[in-house]
Amino acid sequence: MPPLSALSPLLLATHNAGKIAECRALLEPLGIELRTASDYNLIEPAETGTDFRANALIKAQAAAHATGLWALADDSGLCVSALNGAPGVYTADWAGHPRDWLRAMQRVQDELGDNPDRRAYFVSVLCLVSPLAAKKSLTPSPATAGAGTRVPEEFYKNSAATAAAAPRGAEQYYEAQAHGTLIWPPRGEMGFGFDPMFVPDGFTQTYAEMPKELKNRISHRAKAMAALISALSAGSDEPPATAGAGNSDSAPRGAAAAVAAESIEPPATAGAVERSAEVTKTP
Repeated sequence: MPPLSALSPLLLATHNAGKIAECRALLEPLGIELRTASDYNLIEPAETGTDFRANALIKAQAAAHATGLWALADDSGLCVSALNGAPGVYTADWAGHPRDWLRAMQRVQDELGDNPDRRAYFVSVLCLVSPLAAKKSLTPSPATAGAGTRVPEEFYKNSAATAAAAPRGAEQYYEAQAHGTLIWPPRGEMGFGFDPMFVPDGFTQTYAEMPKELKNRISHRAKAMAALISALSAGSDEPPATAGAGNSDSAPRGAAAAVAAESIEPPATAGAVERSAEVTKTP
């Protein structure tokens, strides 16, 4: 694994303002400069994967290839027990285009109806990809690059030192879940996505009612980020930690340290992060 300093600047492969704010709060205190897909006017790649890992990899590879930077992508979603895991990997699709999360929440509520089972969990899968690995994986002129964005060889030459320390297997994954209960009507103004209807276990507030500092300690994305930071801080070539694994000898700092100190849910299993074949993707 590369040291934390080797990742800066790190390209966060998203245009989602909520995700960007959460990741900045967790990573920038560690001295990592974050850049985003919006900074490079990158076109969002088609998320054609059928599980969270596949879509996270698609986004991370596209961003790393288009910019010549180490790239980190998050693919996350809400899995509702009574809906056979839906919306799952197609969580964003339930919000339509342009995104309308009130409509998405209403759809979940309508499909649940009077079902007393309101259990659900959020999944976050982070994928970290080196620019050299992305260059080898994609064609020279990726369709994912924004208008006028053509990646010159200089970008890859500049990253040669860090690419030499690329993680085993070309990419690394860090996964976590946050379990809770869905409520109706939605409550709170501070979150995004399904946050206003999700009450995490052990709390009475929805994600959207919580101060951002609290959500950044307990959320699925914060737990996955803590696992990533722990592995990078250790600078180890061992397989990556997953949320719920034992404490690392080299603890993460800042906001992620609080996450690592929490008693957190078991990591997602391969079956849990794969979307049920019974769910049909919405347009």
